[in-house]
Amino acid sequence: MTHKNAFTAEELYLLWKAPNTIAVAIMTAHPGGLLAEMVASVKSVTTARDIYPSELMQSILTIEQSEADQFSERIKAEAAQRGAQTPDDVLAMAISDVRLALGVLRQKAQPIETQEYQHMLIEHAEKVAQAGKEGGFLGIGGVRVTEAEERVLAEIRLAVNRVR
Repeated sequence: MTHKNAFTAEELYLLWKAPNTIAVAIMTAHPGGLLAEMVASVKSVTTARDIYPSELMQSILTIEQSEADQFSERIKAEAAQRGAQTPDDVLAMAISDVRLALGVLRQKAQPIETQEYQHMLIEHAEKVAQAGKEGGFLGIGGVRVTEAEERVLAEIRLAVNRVR
């Protein structure tokens, strides 16, 4: 199995960033259930730690607080540099991040580890999208996944499953 030391700091950042960017793409697709989706994103990562026990997945999903803080600050700085973004811009960024992360894994990780990461990304996206009930009034008549979120999910699935 592949050890965390096989990756540069930049590569680890990409592997950590991709699920976060996916969550943001879903949240911006239809911003009605933002709080529930944010909570679902955190829970999804926590749950994935139990589902994917490989050393590589643990090193991606369980990073030290100082490293997480650095990564978060970097994401904020990158977002500030880009300025205002449309939901399509955020989706394009998420797809790019997914492709970059999977490219790194395909070069350095075992095929089973790449598959685990792919499964984790899709499960993460689905959990975030299904978290909030949007539309309707006081939770009545709303939907779990809006058309806009389903479009983002379809694009993410396509990017994750595309074989290079």
